[in-house]
Amino acid sequence: MVQSNSQIIATIDGQEFNYCVSGNSGQPIVLLHGLASNLKIWGLVTPHLAQENRVYAFDQRGHGKTFKPEEGYDFDTMCTDLLSFLNHFQITKPILVGHSWGADVVLEFGTHYPEYCKGIVMIDGGTIEPSAREGWTLEIAKREMAPPPFPGLTETRLKERFARRNDGALASVPEAFESVRGNFYEINGVLKTNLTFENHMRIIEALWNHYPSELYQQINVPCLFLPARTKDASDHPDWYNRKAKFLEKAVTDISTCAVEWFEDSIHDVPLQRPELVATVINKYLKSGFFN
Repeated sequence: MVQSNSQIIATIDGQEFNYCVSGNSGQPIVLLHGLASNLKIWGLVTPHLAQENRVYAFDQRGHGKTFKPEEGYDFDTMCTDLLSFLNHFQITKPILVGHSWGADVVLEFGTHYPEYCKGIVMIDGGTIEPSAREGWTLEIAKREMAPPPFPGLTETRLKERFARRNDGALASVPEAFESVRGNFYEINGVLKTNLTFENHMRIIEALWNHYPSELYQQINVPCLFLPARTKDASDHPDWYNRKAKFLEKAVTDISTCAVEWFEDSIHDVPLQRPELVATVINKYLKSGFFN
């Protein structure tokens, strides 16, 4: 019987982490969401993975229903949080799967704690290096990567914004809206982001000092990159060219590395194409890629 993936609060090292777990046995897999997201982004992927694997997901600090300090958003601390989570649940040799910024967290973790994981999967992430962008400074990065303002946001207005997002690619997926709604809490009918603006900025500062191009040369666990691109990729050549350049370097520098593009896919591919995401991960598991 597969356990429910209902959310649970666990106290780990004195702090509250919101998590869910599905599946009773098999290869342990731990899922990490991206910046300003939450564990619900994996809600449609988990049932497919949990048929043969033991699957965990949790809200990282500052996000969802997990504790929200005003410090500790550097990669060292985020990796320590992940290590504490693994130790608390006695998770041995998991496959770590990260989406977007979460992919960069697992990249850092795999580099510094290779003995604690069997391999890492990076979904449209693991290539975020703002300081490598020509002409950028930290101030520019903070301005360009800052969250949008949400003054007076109500649930109705959020639904309207969501319906227009990615040209309506997820408008017909109820679970997708629930995932986005999980990024907010409500006070007197007004929605506020779980990740504060200040903590968002702290993560951008951490990303400025994060260098995937150097980590590729250091990591010695199997790495699977699953980047996404839409049909209109040619409309954003700089973005996709930068991503492709990092992936070329990853394949060159990492001893066990594979790249498989999700074609015609938006950044939030775990919500758009969850069965495909799970199928590809399972394919590499069964192939022995992570052994």
